[in-house]
Amino acid sequence: MVKVLIVEDEEPIRISLTDMLELAGHQVIIADDGELGLQLAQEHLPDLIISDIMMPKMDGHKMLEAIKSELTTAHIPFIFLTALSSYDDLRTGMNLGADDYLAKPFNYKQLTSAVNARLNKHAQEEQLRLRRFAQRLVDIQERERIQLAYDLEESIQEPLNSLKMLLTLAQQTQDVDIIKKAVDVTEDVINRARSLSQHLMPTMIEHLNIISVLVWLFDEYKTHHNFKIDFERAGYLPDCSMQEKTAIYRIFDEVLSNVLTHAKTKSVSVRIAVRDNYFFADIRDNGQGFDVQQALHGNTTGLQTMFERVTLLNGELNIHSIIGDGSQITITIPVEIDSQEKITSPQQIAKKPDPISQPTSISKVRVLIADDHDIMRHGLQQIINQDDKLHVIKHATIRSELFNSGHQQEIDLILLDIDMEDSGGFNVIKELRQQLPKCHIMALSHHKQAVYAVEAIQSGANGYLLKDTTSIEIIHAIHKVASGEQYICEAIADEVFEWMLNARSTTGTVTNLYNLLTEREREIMLLVLAGSTSADIAEQLTISPRTVEKHRSNFMSKLGLKTPTQLVKFASEQGLIS
Repeated sequence: MVKVLIVEDEEPIRISLTDMLELAGHQVIIADDGELGLQLAQEHLPDLIISDIMMPKMDGHKMLEAIKSELTTAHIPFIFLTALSSYDDLRTGMNLGADDYLAKPFNYKQLTSAVNARLNKHAQEEQLRLRRFAQRLVDIQERERIQLAYDLEESIQEPLNSLKMLLTLAQQTQDVDIIKKAVDVTEDVINRARSLSQHLMPTMIEHLNIISVLVWLFDEYKTHHNFKIDFERAGYLPDCSMQEKTAIYRIFDEVLSNVLTHAKTKSVSVRIAVRDNYFFADIRDNGQGFDVQQALHGNTTGLQTMFERVTLLNGELNIHSIIGDGSQITITIPVEIDSQEKITSPQQIAKKPDPISQPTSISKVRVLIADDHDIMRHGLQQIINQDDKLHVIKHATIRSELFNSGHQQEIDLILLDIDMEDSGGFNVIKELRQQLPKCHIMALSHHKQAVYAVEAIQSGANGYLLKDTTSIEIIHAIHKVASGEQYICEAIADEVFEWMLNARSTTGTVTNLYNLLTEREREIMLLVLAGSTSADIAEQLTISPRTVEKHRSNFMSKLGLKTPTQLVKFASEQGLIS
């Protein structure tokens, strides 16, 4: 059913319009002034808007201008309903983006003809837009495939050919120096493959929660681009699906890339809130700004791709940008909430924690190796069995074998590949911690990013080892963990410790949405709740009404609120009003 928003301050005309449109089989939403019309347009996203021009509070021209300035409402067809017919009035409306005019008085046939004409034209435009967008996506995909083929040949195939040649020569000559060179080439190929994989799709999206993924992304921009990102988050951890996490990651990466490339600024602020099963994000920069409509209808696919990703998740994306005064992007996506999220301060994480499991006091440490790669399992077994105080008693290649072996045999330590097929990533560590509380867990991974180690420890692991570490460190680490200590691989230990100290947003320290607001925003919000107008607040605080409006927009956006009713509900939940 088509949703039509009527914005008209004269009741007889509203009633007449409603009767005619409902008779035509349309769903009608009614507003008696421009401000309410704008609010309802943002909330309901109607298929068509019919509005009068001359109205109190906010006239039709100002409402249309506001509607066309937001990405989520800019595409809605708009018909002006007016008795005015002067050239200036018509030109003003058309310049603002009106699609048609319907003069008063009108009859049923005139109204339905205008409505059907606009809806049909909009449907054709949407179909054309989607075809163009699909073609752009195909073009992008083909370019990416060509680039991937080139990267595989340059970064992987050529070094592997060199490696094969070196190994053949080493086999013939038994030259230790050649073997060392082959090891160096192998390490280079591994790093190239890892870099290529991260560029295509960071595998951490599958394993980590979305907040940890975003903090890693922010850290990448800080490290490689000297980019300052002021990040805060509030609320419970969003329990996102793989599709949701991928979309959110891609959107943030696109936003930061555009700011870095086009905004001519090196800083951005990010506020994330999770409330009422919705993920809210507010991203702002103080760069040079841009024309949203021009960018939206231009040849670039960045904004359109972001919009499509959010729309597919039944979310909303809004972009506000003023040339010379920066840009603001707000994202709203429905998600589930992990209400069991464990809140831990960075000080608690960074310090050496009390061991979860007790030190092993038996003569030999009984080890279970859980890894789905034969070569890795047998290689680890040979390394571990070189130590008389360690003994590998079982292998597991899949999740069910891991848990069955843990229950059936006395095991002191599990050497767990967190990427083992069907293991569920870090969830398997949490389950092992619950089902085998006395067992030590050493996470094993090829991921060198500090966030993986942090996530492993937070999930309940006693240690984190990289797969390419030395046999000496593997033995040393197992003894440390078996004795009840925590161990982080030496290659990333310093980075992990720094991450634990600095990445407060991954630990959930900021848990109250109210904490996202500045002192001035809180002050103005309380005055708004008390019933003060923007003019009253401006006079009381000796600031301009425009500054008041900007603060109002800021705190509403940070809290993920759109209407005064939602603000009152939030304030009541927080105990700010009775």
